[in-house]
Amino acid sequence: MRGFRRSAFVLGQAGQSFVEVGLLLPVLALMMVGGLDLARVYASQAAVENASRAGAEAKQLGQSCTSGAGGCPAAIDEVSRVPGLNPVEVTCTVGTPTPPANSYCVTVSTDATYFSVRVQYTFQTLIDWKVLTRTVGLDRTTKFRSYP
Repeated sequence: MRGFRRSAFVLGQAGQSFVEVGLLLPVLALMMVGGLDLARVYASQAAVENASRAGAEAKQLGQSCTSGAGGCPAAIDEVSRVPGLNPVEVTCTVGTPTPPANSYCVTVSTDATYFSVRVQYTFQTLIDWKVLTRTVGLDRTTKFRSYP
């Protein structure tokens, strides 16, 4: 009996699969990197939101929290927990206390004051996407009521 010979048709099919993989691999790689960037932006936004809450809590508890870079250690500590974020780039702004305003439905106690803590961070993507911007400004403000 003669040996088994592969036909030209079978060999052509194997080559076609390699070409298809070669064409789709760059597209799949870009989709993976894009998904990674999207996940990083989402995690950074969550960190900025948590930092704003931590700064408001620190201010309420009487800890040091002032405006400017490095002015709110609680917010910086919260941002430093996320890998890849630079806590030095966090800007914390503490608003001046404002008296409450009465509304038609609720009479607010006059001894309460309202503070706001704003945390800002500039996020940069891994790749310079030609269609999208490379930097994303993340900004979150937390307002809270404080009693003397």
